[in-house]
Amino acid sequence: MIGTPPSVISSQVILAVIDRDDDEEVEGSNLFQELKVLRRVTQKVLESAASDQPFVSRPAREARDIIKQLDDDSLLGLF
Repeated sequence: MIGTPPSVISSQVILAVIDRDDDEEVEGSNLFQELKVLRRVTQKVLESAASDQPFVSRPAREARDIIKQLDDDSLLGLF
């Protein structure tokens, strides 16, 4: 995942997994946290957010903002 070219598909899928609807009251971790890959996913998000292609960088930036709000020790040192 890390080091692969940024793509709109990866940015959209990551955003879909971590974005929770305001109407849903979901407690607990997301799929990436459960699979213990959140740090690697976040690294990919940060790479994609720096893309010069807006259709890749916009969803990645949204995902980055959501991930920043998560309370997860695996993210220490990334932001």
